[in-house]
Amino acid sequence: MRPSHDRELIARQLAFSDAAGTYSMRGFVEAYYTETTVNRTSKPEPMGFFTAADLPMTYFLADNFALCDRWFAPLPSNTQPNRIMALSGFSTIDHTPGQLLPDQPRSCSSG
Repeated sequence: MRPSHDRELIARQLAFSDAAGTYSMRGFVEAYYTETTVNRTSKPEPMGFFTAADLPMTYFLADNFALCDRWFAPLPSNTQPNRIMALSGFSTIDHTPGQLLPDQPRSCSSG
């Protein structure tokens, strides 16, 4: 099970440090534990990894093609706003409002 992608949980995952004035990125395990009923004495899934035998196709692609291992979503939010942002370059929402998405203009131009 993976943690939710809601803004509040993402803020916990990013873990802003007032002292440093930056995000420490140290809240992923804490966020995972607050969203699941996983035994806290075992290694949590977000800190684990899959072997080549577990995901042979993904391993093949990673072994033969370039990877972007420092890619970040454009919005610190869940799936739909980021999909809209990736497809159109802007989003009129910053969270997924249930089943139906609000209408979004086809472009951000006024013409």
